[in-house]
Amino acid sequence: MPRSPHSSRLGIDYAVQFHARFDEERREGATMETATRDTLKNTGPAVLLAMLATSMGFLAMFISRCR
Repeated sequence: MPRSPHSSRLGIDYAVQFHARFDEERREGATMETATRDTLKNTGPAVLLAMLATSMGFLAMFISRCR
């Protein structure tokens, strides 16, 4: 199945969200371990939900018969 260029860009966008939050935690003085844990705890669920919603949209496009 060919990969959409948009799917690659979305993956990068989600990585940017995680990285921005991680940097924010580090600037506030958190250790690497704490910053990682807090980033996953606070940003992870929102990014996961956004990824699932986007994936469902792409899935609908791929299985639809309209082209």
